[in-house]
Amino acid sequence: MMVPENSAIHAGKHGIHDQWSINEDHSNIVKFNSPFNSDYEIIESRIKKLVADAPGVIRERVGNHRKSKGPFTNKRICVC
Repeated sequence: MMVPENSAIHAGKHGIHDQWSINEDHSNIVKFNSPFNSDYEIIESRIKKLVADAPGVIRERVGNHRKSKGPFTNKRICVC
């Protein structure tokens, strides 16, 4: 193990998501010898899901932000 677990994972406000270990050092963790590598396939599928979910996540966040600011705010959000 090169780093402690809490240093190697992302824990956002909704908790920890999608953890798996890759048996490589820091330099090789994102280098794959083939698109058929099982680690590559896992990462590729997760990125595709993040991209597909992004428009809905953005709409939800913008809606929540607008609700929290109330109707009399002068601030604008541009989702370009």
